[in-house]
Amino acid sequence: MNQILLDQIIAYSRQKGFRLAKKRVAVAMALNQIDTDTDADSLWIFLRRQYPRISRGTVYLALQWLTNAGISQRTVRQDRTSIYRLARAACL
Repeated sequence: MNQILLDQIIAYSRQKGFRLAKKRVAVAMALNQIDTDTDADSLWIFLRRQYPRISRGTVYLALQWLTNAGISQRTVRQDRTSIYRLARAACL
């Protein structure tokens, strides 16, 4: 587990008054494990191995939250597919 990444999630959650959601942390850790640009559906499939009940919507919402927090970055390709990766600061 990337402690720096977890610390960033905890700090942002406290700052904004959000609870620390286990699945949100799982999405961030999966982005860290994959270590390459990925779309939400591929990330969802990856996460289902460990969390069979995680929904696609949960992954999308977690990615939006992580992007708003500056922990992940979203890039929209020409085909309008959103691609996600951890922000550089989260990778330290």
